[in-house]
Amino acid sequence: PTPALIREFTGWLADQAIDRPFDIVLEGDHSEKSRDEEAETMGQWAAAGATWWLEAMWGAIEGVYEPAVQEKIIGRILRG
Repeated sequence: PTPALIREFTGWLADQAIDRPFDIVLEGDHSEKSRDEEAETMGQWAAAGATWWLEAMWGAIEGVYEPAVQEKIIGRILRG
């Protein structure tokens, strides 16, 4: 989703007069982005109302036993 879509969604939720806290959770794979690109994207989503990011490297499942894939996964974990 785009930050604009997240803003629209959080605005809609606010209009529903929800009387309890809620989180906006996004997921995706940013393992190919630089730290600067990732920080910019996350900052835009956070400013739009997203509260959580789940790094989901679903493409790594098929090759999880391959050394190159394991290296990519470990690298992403070490980046935080």
